[in-house]
Amino acid sequence: MSVRKRVWKGPSGEPKEAWVVDYVDQDGERHLKTFAKKRDADAHHAIVASPSAPAYIPPTARASPSPGPPSYGSKAARLPGWSGQR
Repeated sequence: MSVRKRVWKGPSGEPKEAWVVDYVDQDGERHLKTFAKKRDADAHHAIVASPSAPAYIPPTARASPSPGPPSYGSKAARLPGWSGQR
């Protein structure tokens, strides 16, 4: 398991960077998760590397089902322009 910095050049040549957490789940499958901030990557690494981590860590590389439309109490429902507003 590791946290490392990834640096590359964008389409117009500007330098870009991201932080990558590389870990192996309980089934032996390797996973990479990318973060914009190092503190977010370190926090995720602490969760997946913890000995008290849950027995099952949901894989981030696989597609998950859509959560569906937001409820009226959710933040998305209060955004201007959202079609569900009254």
